[in-house]
Amino acid sequence: MGSENSLEPVSKKKKWRERKKGFWNNLKVIIIIPAVAVLIGIFFVPGLAEINNRKAIEKADAAVAPAEVIFQGWEKWGSRFHEEEVPVDVLTKDKDILSSSPNAIGMPVSYYGQFQYDSDGDWHDANLAAKSQLFFTLKGTTERPAVVKEIRAVIEKTEHFSPETFYFLMPQGDSPRTEFGIDLGGPDLEAKQMNYSVITDRRYLSVNGSSLSANETTQYNVTILAPPGKKISFHLEFTFEGYSKPVRVNDNGSSLVAVGYPTQASPPLHTYLPAAQLPPYTHDRPPLECHWQVGCLSPDPEDCVPTQEPVVSAACLRLEVMGELPSW
Repeated sequence: MGSENSLEPVSKKKKWRERKKGFWNNLKVIIIIPAVAVLIGIFFVPGLAEINNRKAIEKADAAVAPAEVIFQGWEKWGSRFHEEEVPVDVLTKDKDILSSSPNAIGMPVSYYGQFQYDSDGDWHDANLAAKSQLFFTLKGTTERPAVVKEIRAVIEKTEHFSPETFYFLMPQGDSPRTEFGIDLGGPDLEAKQMNYSVITDRRYLSVNGSSLSANETTQYNVTILAPPGKKISFHLEFTFEGYSKPVRVNDNGSSLVAVGYPTQASPPLHTYLPAAQLPPYTHDRPPLECHWQVGCLSPDPEDCVPTQEPVVSAACLRLEVMGELPSW
């Protein structure tokens, strides 16, 4: 009996210790679980929300084109062409020689060093390209910046160009500065760096990075060079990183069209010069017809004598070298 009574306090102490231990263990659980929950709320939940938000943005960006195109138009030159024969009096009355005219043509420039000598031993361009400026704006549509990785022209159609009637204005002044240039007759239709008014062989994007994000806009003034004797339908394509489908630049849904000057081998049926470009340089005469091409280029006052002949003599006209020649 005595030994049984002596064990009772030990058993009670043990139970008390176990209850105390259980209490502290439960207390630890009570403390740790909320603490972990707080830590999860502080660190994990916002991170998860950010990940989900990023995924939502990526999904939304992937569902739209990275940019919208706002086409603004062309700036060409006063020369113009007509596919049909046009009377001289119509040319005289036609004052719409601005870039808004669909039959306007770009400024004449040397092309690929194509020169030849005339009977007087003077050299001149055998054929002329046409240089025009194209204006448009890209507006970003994505939340994340979309990076441009390639800009190039895509030829849709190339046609022989020799109009019935051609009205030629000689070049004056310098061409405006442009962001990049594309030679539609060259072997590489990718956008190239400009050296003042000359298209170089250096890739534009290798020097100038370009990216867009939501509501950002970038304006472009682009030099387009059309080769001699060609009428080219085309569009531009901007390819962005992460997007397989390029953004297309065209004339509000229609193809862009550029024409080069007619070649000597296939001249227009009729070519006219404004009388003010020939001695005595007056505006009170109708346009004069000339033989394309040598007979329609820059007049030399020393050699040119006013005449009543309807066709200007080739001997009184010469080409003046027009600016820096391309380094192809």
